[in-house]
Amino acid sequence: MHLNVTFLVQGINFFITYKLLTAFFFGPIIQSIKEKKEKKERLEASIKQEETYLVTLEKEKHHNLSSFQAHAQKKYPFSHGAYHEEPIEIKATAELVETKKLQEQIIDLLIKKVPDVY
Repeated sequence: MHLNVTFLVQGINFFITYKLLTAFFFGPIIQSIKEKKEKKERLEASIKQEETYLVTLEKEKHHNLSSFQAHAQKKYPFSHGAYHEEPIEIKATAELVETKKLQEQIIDLLIKKVPDVY
């Protein structure tokens, strides 16, 4: 078999091109991809750690709330939900109307007696 010189030159040219592309193009790209992958893994680990911390805080919050509610029910038994089941209605009576009139008169007197500062 007879090899042509151009085939040998093309082979050397291909080898040189491959080495140059690997060193200056593919190498930095592969390094960048590896760095991004490592950064992503670190972020995912950090997120997982923060999620576990939040879960423990949530459990602690529920525990503290339940212990506070138990303490409040022991110390203040009347503050249970049964005390406020029905809405409180205030009926207007003659005394209430008179009280409001007195309040208005007091406010008017105070306004007259206090000098305008502004």
